[in-house]
Parts: sequence; structure tokens; C-alpha cells
Amino acid sequence: CESTQPELPCVTDGTEVIHLYDFDENNFWLDLLSMAILFIVFHILGYFCLWRRCRTKKFGS
Repeated sequence: CESTQPELPCVTDGTEVIHLYDFDENNFWLDLLSMAILFIVFHILGYFCLWRRCRTKKFGS
């Protein structure tokens, strides 16, 4: 691995990345479900915040 910064690890494949960041391969589906739930919740929250902001603005004259 050619790196200009020796303090950075040389990671060559995905398995090393998983171990480097202490992910557990057995929790894949739980992690995927958690990310999907966060995605949906934040999009719904953003929609309601935008809806509220547009509803309270006065348009026109």
C-alpha cells in the first residue's frame, strides 16, 4: 500500500474495513433496518417542517 501518511492504516478490502471500525457482520440486517427507519423518520420530519413553514407564510398580496 502506497501512502504518504504512515499513521493511516493500509486497508485493502472490505473485510479489513469492517474489522477496523468494529462492525459486527452478524448485525447486518439489524443495521440495515435501523438505517431505513432513520431515513424514513428524518424524511417525514423534514416534510412536516417544510409543510409547516409553507403553511404559515403569507403568499400573494
